[in-house]
Amino acid sequence: MEDGRKDLGMTGMAFLAGAAIGAAAGILLAPQSGRKTRRLIQEKADEVAEKVDEFKDVAESKLSKIAHH
Repeated sequence: MEDGRKDLGMTGMAFLAGAAIGAAAGILLAPQSGRKTRRLIQEKADEVAEKVDEFKDVAESKLSKIAHH
């Protein structure tokens, strides 16, 4: 059972990492000014950080429920 939770966590983190890499590649390859590119990178980094926090909160909640049963 523990391996399944670990695999799910790793899958979620891999998905988030892939999304971040894809977003960064799209931003860096798009033709636009450096200032706009830096702003977009910061916005995307903030979005990814928020999603990681949400994922962490959900994972902690689920693990807590499992631990208390």
